[in-house]
Amino acid sequence: RLKRHYNAVVAADMSRESIFGIFSTILDYFLQQGFEKSIIDLKDNIVNCSIDTFEAAGTDLLPTPSKSHYTFNLRDIWKVFQGICSLKSKKVTDPLVAIRCFCHENVRVYGDRLTTDEDRAWLRGKLDGQLSTSFGIDPVKVFDKERLVFADFMSSSGDRFYSEVDSMAAMKTIMEGFLDDYNNMFSVPMPLVMFADACEHVARVCRVLRQPSGNALLLGVGGSGRQSLSRLASFMSEYDIFQIDVVKGYGMTEFKDDLKTCLMKCGNEQK
Repeated sequence: RLKRHYNAVVAADMSRESIFGIFSTILDYFLQQGFEKSIIDLKDNIVNCSIDTFEAAGTDLLPTPSKSHYTFNLRDIWKVFQGICSLKSKKVTDPLVAIRCFCHENVRVYGDRLTTDEDRAWLRGKLDGQLSTSFGIDPVKVFDKERLVFADFMSSSGDRFYSEVDSMAAMKTIMEGFLDDYNNMFSVPMPLVMFADACEHVARVCRVLRQPSGNALLLGVGGSGRQSLSRLASFMSEYDIFQIDVVKGYGMTEFKDDLKTCLMKCGNEQK
């Protein structure tokens, strides 16, 4: 008797053919902007493998009480293509780099959400299988470095190009330079030690910030560096930081005032 007062709207999942058509069109348009033919020829494999990974994640990585965030939708495929479409034709001429970017984006979109080594090993096995069967390439050639990282802050010139990080040592040096600039500019310095994991975390946050409407929820125990690394990543991306100070008596009214201040900065001052 309750349900008769409501309208039931059922939205069926899109077919694989429809999903392939959407992302194939997007990727084809992007790759026609000056990329080599060897990279353009990867289009169908990239789209098919992206859909395979999405479908496998929805089947094998089911949400549980301890993994309640294991929910996947078409936005995840789109985020993979957002990363791939950040490449520049004048910087990427080798199809191997495009394949590495495809793997990197899958690891960022799916792998960064996984909480156990078993699940991360599942994703790596999935990617290794796709590289061997669909792309016909040895996974060792793709994962040939200590860590697979793509970033846009490695260029010493003013232009920012989303490209592969060839050396973790070079990335560490560049981040330490940004950290020194931050400490010289702000009254409260951050005495951080930029070890490999911290550098990779900063690169992850920078990747999210450079995307349209990019957002992330950072999880970790207190003192693990979530706030400090986010501040450094924002500084590297040339963004201002707005932080809510929760003090005694802070309530919904104060939150709305803070939200109003933040939105006014975004809208009126273009910050």
